[in-house]
Amino acid sequence: MRNGRDWMAALLPLLLLLPTAAGAGGVVDFSKMTPDYVVDVCVLGGGPAGVAAAVSAARNGANVLLVEQYGFLGGTMTAASVNVFMTYRFAGGLVREVLNRLAAVGGRRGSTYDVNQMQVVLDQMTAEAGVHVLLYTRAIAAVTAPGRPWQGKPRKTITGLVIHNKSGLQMVRAKIYVDCSGDADLAAWAGVPFDIGREEDGLTQPMTMMFRMGGCTFTGGNLRSYPGMADYWVSYY
Repeated sequence: MRNGRDWMAALLPLLLLLPTAAGAGGVVDFSKMTPDYVVDVCVLGGGPAGVAAAVSAARNGANVLLVEQYGFLGGTMTAASVNVFMTYRFAGGLVREVLNRLAAVGGRRGSTYDVNQMQVVLDQMTAEAGVHVLLYTRAIAAVTAPGRPWQGKPRKTITGLVIHNKSGLQMVRAKIYVDCSGDADLAAWAGVPFDIGREEDGLTQPMTMMFRMGGCTFTGGNLRSYPGMADYWVSYY
């Protein structure tokens, strides 16, 4: 394709078919696709929950595929610059390991951390655990089949996840799928009931805009909880 506009024009007809393709009897039958990845565990989303799920599963002997839409891991910790662990003093497990790794490379001050160092630490942890990470990859549909009834009601089971990246459409087959997309995309595609926003009008809580500042002197507010942080380590919102 010559440019991004040509690429989107070519992809648009397929995107228009996705709502029917994800269900039974749709125009596009993704269930006929030959699997490109066959793994024990497929984790959708490489944010805090997704990395923890993938690393934990891999360390317990599972063959794990981690699918992330951005070019790095971390989700809100990195892409959104939310560079603070709340109540970190009481954290253990993988959270404590991440904190210790950041401290070892000079990427942490108390509860705050350098988002670029965080990306490196998460790359190291997933690589060491043997997690296969696909970056710049989006999931676009779930393939389902009738599953075992639960409490007398019919259920679906996920039999495949359709993903898209520079290599085109691909199929993932896994024994276990973990939805860490942040928006429950995989669960919704599989037919799980969901609600959006509050009951009376569907409104949701606005997102917090995080940003960092550098090259200036901090003179306002209260930094007593963050001693020595008069540079880019301070997050504003």
